[in-house]
Amino acid sequence: MIKSINPLKYFTILIAALLLNLFTANKSNASHLAAFDMWVTYIGAGIDGCTGTTEYKYEVALDIYVSCEGGAGPVTGFISIPYTSATLGAGGNATTTITTADLDTVSELCDSLKPFNSCAYPANQQFKAYVRSKIRIPVTLPGAAPDWVFSWNSCCRNGGITNLLNPSSRSIYVECGLNNVIKYNNSTPKFTVPPLPYICANQPANYLNGPIDPNGDSLRVTNINAFEGAAAPIPYDVGYSLADPIASVGSNPYRVDTFTGTARFTPSNAGYFVLAFQCDEYDRATGIRTGYIRRDAQVSVFNCAAPPPVVDTNFVSGNLTNSTFVKKDVIVCPGSSMSYTAKANSNVSTSKLYMEANVGDFAGSTFTTTGTGTTSSSGVFTWTPTTADLGEHTLIITSKDSTCSGGGYSIVLKNYVVLLIRVVPGLDAGKDLAVCELNPSPRQLFVRGAEYLTQIKWTDINGGSAQFLSNDTIVNPVSSTNQTIGYIVSSPQLTGACKSKDTVFVYKDTSNTIDIFPQG
Repeated sequence: MIKSINPLKYFTILIAALLLNLFTANKSNASHLAAFDMWVTYIGAGIDGCTGTTEYKYEVALDIYVSCEGGAGPVTGFISIPYTSATLGAGGNATTTITTADLDTVSELCDSLKPFNSCAYPANQQFKAYVRSKIRIPVTLPGAAPDWVFSWNSCCRNGGITNLLNPSSRSIYVECGLNNVIKYNNSTPKFTVPPLPYICANQPANYLNGPIDPNGDSLRVTNINAFEGAAAPIPYDVGYSLADPIASVGSNPYRVDTFTGTARFTPSNAGYFVLAFQCDEYDRATGIRTGYIRRDAQVSVFNCAAPPPVVDTNFVSGNLTNSTFVKKDVIVCPGSSMSYTAKANSNVSTSKLYMEANVGDFAGSTFTTTGTGTTSSSGVFTWTPTTADLGEHTLIITSKDSTCSGGGYSIVLKNYVVLLIRVVPGLDAGKDLAVCELNPSPRQLFVRGAEYLTQIKWTDINGGSAQFLSNDTIVNPVSSTNQTIGYIVSSPQLTGACKSKDTVFVYKDTSNTIDIFPQG
C-alpha cells in the first residue's frame, strides 16, 4: 500500500538522497523505459491548405518517459529517428541532440510530496515519478507518399512489469505513419492525455488517451500489442492477453471506446502493466487512411484503500442544452451554443474536490466550476462549434481529490466523465428529382447527415403524412408517383441551431416524351 507521510520525516535523508541524485540524474542510459508517444505535425508554408504549396516540411515529435528507479537516468545525447517510404523508395534520418533543457519530471503525487519524488531523490521509491525527454525535430520529406513511417526503439523495459513475458529482456519500439498524398499539409493524430496514470486496484478505472487531429479527420482507436521491433509484438505472460492485458474483474471487463480512445476496466491486482494503443485517422470525404500513431505505456496499479471521487455519469438530456444524447454521444450542430453539466462528490469528509476540462481542445469553450475545494463540486462546459469543427471531439472532465487525507494515499485520486461530441451538419435531402410523366420509374430518395441519428421522419410539404413513399422513417425511401410532390425530412433528435429539416421535390417532367419514329 502507498502510505501518506509527513515530509519532515525525511529531512534527515535529504542530503544523502541529494548526493545520490547528483551521481544518477545525468546518466544517459535508456533502462527502465516506461512510455513512448510519437506524432508528426505539418509546419511548412501553406499550412492553411490554400496556397498550393508543395513544401513537405514537418515536425517529428517523440516523448520518452523513463521510470526513476535503480539508478536509471533520462534519455539524453544524440538521437536519430529513421523515416522511410516503400512507395518512393526513399527515406532518411531526423536527428537532434537532447539536452537537460528538453527534460521534465512528471508524476501524479500529491502536491506536498511532489518535491520528494523518486526522480529528485532516488531513495524515495515509494514516491514514483518519471523523467520525460521531449524531442522535436523538423524534417523535409522528399515528396508525397501514402506510406511514410517514422520509428524509434531502445532497450530496456522495467523488469518488474507484470503482464509481459520476460519484460527485462524486451525493448520498446514505437512508430507512426503519414499519408501526405491526399493532403500535402496532413498531420498525424496526437494523444493529448499523459500516458502514465496511477490507478487503484479493485476500483473502476478509465485509461485516457484523448486523441485529436489537426486536420479534423475521423479517428479510430484500437487496443494493440506492445512491440519490441517493427514486426515483433511482445507475447503476454500467462493470465494476460490482448483482450484483457490488465486482468480486469468480470463485472467490469477491459474494453476500449474506439472513438474516444478511453479504456475502461477494474484491475484485480496491484503491479505494473503495459498497455498499448493505435489511433488511425481517415479522410472524411474519401474514407482513405491518412495516418496513424501508437502509444506504449506502463500503468501503475496500487493497493489503494478507498475509491476516487464519484462523478455523475447519467447521460441524460437534462444535463445538456442546445444538443442531445444519441445513446452516449452528444449530437450538436454548428452555431448551437451547447452546454453540459457534470457533478462530483466524495464520501470522505476531509476531501477537497477540484474539476477541470480539456477546453484547450475546443476553440472558444469555457468550463466554470462551483463548490471547488469542498466534498461536492460541479462544472459547466459551454461551447459553440462552427462548421470548421464538423466531426468527432472528445470532452474529458476530470474530478480530483488532491488532499491525500483518506485511505493512506500519496497519489491524487481522479475520476472522469468522457463524452464524444459529434458536430453534424444537419440533414440534406439532396437535389430535386424529375420523374417522367409517361411510364414513370420510381425515384430513390436519400438523406445525408443522419449517420449518427436513430429517428428520421418524412412528411408531405403541405402537411400530413408523406404520400407515395415506400417507408417514411428511413433515410432512403422510394417515391413512386408521376405527380409533382414535395417532401420534408426531419429528426426530433436535432435541436438548437441545427438544421432540423430539409425539403426535396419529386416533380413531373413533361419534356420526357417518347419518340415513336426514331431517326434511322
